[in-house]
Amino acid sequence: KRLKTGTPPRFDMNSIDFTDLEIQLADPNPTFLSQLPRDFNDYFKNSLYPEHQIPCHWTRTNERTHEIIKKNLHLSAEFDEVQINEGSADKNDIVSFVRRLSTGPRYCPSIESKLVKFVDKDSHLIWLEPEGIDSDVIYPNGISNSLPPEVQLEAFRTIKGLENVNMLRPGYAVEYYFCNPQQLTYGLESSKISGLFLAGQINGTTGYEEAAAQGLIAGVNAALSLSSSYSPFVIERSEGYIGVMIDDLITRGTIEPYRLFTSRAEFRLVLRIDNA
Repeated sequence: KRLKTGTPPRFDMNSIDFTDLEIQLADPNPTFLSQLPRDFNDYFKNSLYPEHQIPCHWTRTNERTHEIIKKNLHLSAEFDEVQINEGSADKNDIVSFVRRLSTGPRYCPSIESKLVKFVDKDSHLIWLEPEGIDSDVIYPNGISNSLPPEVQLEAFRTIKGLENVNMLRPGYAVEYYFCNPQQLTYGLESSKISGLFLAGQINGTTGYEEAAAQGLIAGVNAALSLSSSYSPFVIERSEGYIGVMIDDLITRGTIEPYRLFTSRAEFRLVLRIDNA
């Protein structure tokens, strides 16, 4: 079975007009997933406190953006066939579509999927997120797509603040095969091939954090396995959300790109932040 994932384009911060965009500041009192920063505030404050952080901004798509994207849906790698109702008063009225055989992430759909699924919405939110304190690259969260680069640029330049945006890299989508995670041990070692540890999308997950967490467990156990007294390092689902994710994958498998949510854990009161 094949799964699918996508990413939005990357924009040059210096080509965006932030003047009239809504600003989203950092949390005034950061909440940590560790007790450590409470004892080392002086060490962390330069990067973690609001006065030392870069704000995000948000903007929205509009009807002109949607018109351009709908007109070019047949060029998207996400669909095999799109039929527009030519007899409708709305020339962009989508009456039918055929998806490709791969399954994409349910919780972060592409902008093409949003226009097909939520036809009653005349705009969609876009978060303009700086990729780093020392970077001029903006990650526009909310517009992942697989349209041709020239269509992306035409569509996104209709958005407030992005009229003269410079696109550093276009958005794209990829399809991939994944291994059945039910064939893994709790240390993320293959039960079929000894010494082979798997982490990330190959296990059927989606998301940066999910991949990083698996990489941590797989990497630790790959190193430990070199010892003759190897005993796998395992986090139980009652001990941490990493354990929840791995237990879900191994016991239940997945038929769509897996993403971890607090709602997947039956031990939420034990796993809350102040118990970290």
